[in-house]
Amino acid sequence: MVALLRRDPASPYYAGAPSREQKSGLSYNDAVAVPTIRALAPGDAQAALSVINAAARWYRDFLPPEEVHDPEMTREQFEAEARRMTWYGAFVEGALVGVMGLEYARDAALLRHAYILPEHQRRGVGSRLREHLERQVSGVARIIVGTYRGNYKARAALEKAGYRLSPDPKAVLRAYYAIPEDRLKSSVTYEKALGGSRPFPFALAVSLLTLLAPAAQAQPTTPTPAALIPSLIKACLGREVGECLAWAWSGGWRLVAIAVGIALLYAVLRRYSGPALGAAGKWFARLTVARPERRDYLEWAENRFSRLSFGRLGNTVLPGDPPRISQAYISLRMAPRAAGEAPQTLRSKDDLRERRLAPEEVKPIDLTAAVRQSPRLAIIGAAGAGKSTLLQWAGLAAASACLGRRLSDEQEAFVAALGSGRLTPVLVPLAEVNLIRKKKDARRDATAVTLLDCLADWIASGNSPLGLSQNFFQRQLQRGCLLMFDGVDEVDPADREVMREAIDGLVGQYRNSPRNRYLITCRSQVYVGTTEATGFPKCEVLPLTKEQRDPLIRAWYRSVLAGTPDEACRRAENLCRSIERSAERVKSLATTPLMVTTLWFVDYFGGELPWEPAELYATCWRRSGRAGSPSATSRPSSGLTCTSTASTTSSSAS
Repeated sequence: MVALLRRDPASPYYAGAPSREQKSGLSYNDAVAVPTIRALAPGDAQAALSVINAAARWYRDFLPPEEVHDPEMTREQFEAEARRMTWYGAFVEGALVGVMGLEYARDAALLRHAYILPEHQRRGVGSRLREHLERQVSGVARIIVGTYRGNYKARAALEKAGYRLSPDPKAVLRAYYAIPEDRLKSSVTYEKALGGSRPFPFALAVSLLTLLAPAAQAQPTTPTPAALIPSLIKACLGREVGECLAWAWSGGWRLVAIAVGIALLYAVLRRYSGPALGAAGKWFARLTVARPERRDYLEWAENRFSRLSFGRLGNTVLPGDPPRISQAYISLRMAPRAAGEAPQTLRSKDDLRERRLAPEEVKPIDLTAAVRQSPRLAIIGAAGAGKSTLLQWAGLAAASACLGRRLSDEQEAFVAALGSGRLTPVLVPLAEVNLIRKKKDARRDATAVTLLDCLADWIASGNSPLGLSQNFFQRQLQRGCLLMFDGVDEVDPADREVMREAIDGLVGQYRNSPRNRYLITCRSQVYVGTTEATGFPKCEVLPLTKEQRDPLIRAWYRSVLAGTPDEACRRAENLCRSIERSAERVKSLATTPLMVTTLWFVDYFGGELPWEPAELYATCWRRSGRAGSPSATSRPSSGLTCTSTASTTSSSAS
């Protein structure tokens, strides 16, 4: 299987990935040595193993647990692979920095075991190594590359290189690879047909020159379509015309004529729409103007949702960037409760311990299933449980889907659960919006209209380049939105009932738009009585498990110590083991994204971990360089929880 090929910085999969400067200290203007590529000799085996095992450490988070082992490959396994394939290596200044294997199987060539040292990634090494092996291939019809379904970095690089996902990956894996049946669902294959890899513009230019040059010299007439089309198809596709020519000749010209007609109609309507064309022209003008405005908003929202903040600690206390949601995503769990059942309140560590020791009391489902069951959800939980970050993940998935980005499997399932079409994500920070409302309205009332108007003012107050029209959000709600109200508990207690009425009014006003979906977040103790929105089933956040806690710690160290991957891996594993070996009362602290991130924060600055919440907050405050001591209102907020949807949740019917 392929572990990694060249990274594509423009791909959405690499948002937040370590940059070239972070990994190697080089700028994009620095000269990068061109690697020398050759077949590996027996004496290169040890160096190749070092490259494989060093590069493989960074793929543990997406690999299935049963596939994680250290070392990734032993000397015996390497030699066994060498008996049925040819190993190639990329050398920079005499040092081996990347390896890849070429194996022939039946009618195909397989590119296998591609590993590039982290400090040499995104510098063209993997791309040149792959291209070299492709040139060595002969006597077969296609090249096949296999990789894990969750390895989006390798998949994006393969697609950029001209590979396409196999129509039936399982059949290809069974035919060409010797892997267990249980691994078929977690693996995919990509293929490239030999002879069709020339870039389209190049092939088109060559075919035109081939046809038109003789015509200009010896023929008095221009080549006819009957002669031009077959040559173009053969030059661009690298194969005989056959059925492609028949389709192009019988239906291709009709499609071209339709496309030209649509383009001309679009140009005419854009030029003359208005009073001359009446209501239809005005409608078309609004449509063509609204699309760029919505796209600008979606791109702004996607960028905002993908970034995780440090809350009140600020982002300046760390040398690197926090991990993005795509790097720290952990699947959610929810546990439905009987209608009318009140959410459990954790009054002591004993209550938390009893809940952790009694998993049979709940039957977890994920967020996708919960959204599929109800168009409205109230996500409640303790401070630092990751409620706000959950909304960020949901908003990022919806925005990326609207923009046509490639989604992860979890995001695809979530977007499908939202219903047909693509919903525009709208996040309403209730505390900030309420402050703007009170400044604008001396009567201190709130309606659906004022809520949306204040949201637009809040976006404009953040130095946003967006110039949204006055009724932008109203139009989006009419066509379908994922509307997320964040932080009911952060609203002034005197205004909570007023804001709840505004939320109910907004939901009721657009009740004739059935595509809308609604999410609300609030602390468990606050979301009671008159604060509860009407018709919102509750989802109570559950404690993190070890399987969710450890990847979050690794993501933080991998992001902040991107330039020293070995040090990041060592420190992350040390902290994970330290927490796991601790007493039960200690483990109970590391059960929310806030506490896990706080423990990591203290450990990162070299402090000895305190095991009482008050002492932990105080240590974190001192390490952040703040003066004084944290008060009840100045402790790190849930914004500190720089995990994506790392929280687990349980739903309860309201």
